[in-house]
Amino acid sequence: MDAPGISEHGTDRDRRLARKLERSPGAFFIERGRDLTLAAPYFNQRLAEGAYSGAAKRHLHNLCAATYAVLLSSFELTWKALFAHIIDRTTSYDKRLLDWNKTSVSVESLLAHRDQTSVGAMFASTFGAWQQPDLVNDRYERLLELRPFSNQDVTTLTDLWQLRHVIAHSSGIMGGLDAYRVSWDLPVDSALQLDPQFVEQSYAELRGIVAARVADIGTKLLDDFFSGAATGDWASDRETFSALYLLGHVVGQRQELPEVDEVEYQQQRLAHQ
Repeated sequence: MDAPGISEHGTDRDRRLARKLERSPGAFFIERGRDLTLAAPYFNQRLAEGAYSGAAKRHLHNLCAATYAVLLSSFELTWKALFAHIIDRTTSYDKRLLDWNKTSVSVESLLAHRDQTSVGAMFASTFGAWQQPDLVNDRYERLLELRPFSNQDVTTLTDLWQLRHVIAHSSGIMGGLDAYRVSWDLPVDSALQLDPQFVEQSYAELRGIVAARVADIGTKLLDDFFSGAATGDWASDRETFSALYLLGHVVGQRQELPEVDEVEYQQQRLAHQ
């Protein structure tokens, strides 16, 4: 069969998303997630009226389920990319990373990065999936001595990830274990019917988590930087500071990331003394 089509980053939006994923994964999720929530409303609601309402609603639910799955995948990518970029942008945590050299490594994951120079991406890929909030917390705690997700975050994410599992692996049909694992009362063997409102609510929950927890990580990165590797000289610190600052900085949809200057550097240096 033919290969699927791909984006060549030919539009301003594509290029902006690519920049955000590379420099500020949190900002990437804010924009990518919002784009996804706009897909279902484009569905013509008038088709749900009249003789064909059943078929139209079924198609709408299918569209929402597919959108929801990509939304959760974007959330997963955000935390994996952020972890990888932290490793690539600073040497502050190298000693902690050395403790991981006793961990079993996926040779396939390493070979997949043969032509890449990102040590962080290679490292993050060896862990496999980034879908379990407790495991993500453990990885960040080991790297930064900070667990990004609160207990309430973990409860919310566990529910949302379990629904994604049902969509991706059970054709949207709730199994006994699925029903047991979520906090909602959903009957076994029931078929999920996600609507645009649920997708929007899910994005709102995920966006809130990303905005708050990425900011926490940004604070930790700058605390560690200014208490360790920073020289106090803008010219010497510019590259590392700018990269770490943007990793913890989130902007709204369609907004470009800011240019980091010496004024911001000095303000942050004073704030983290």
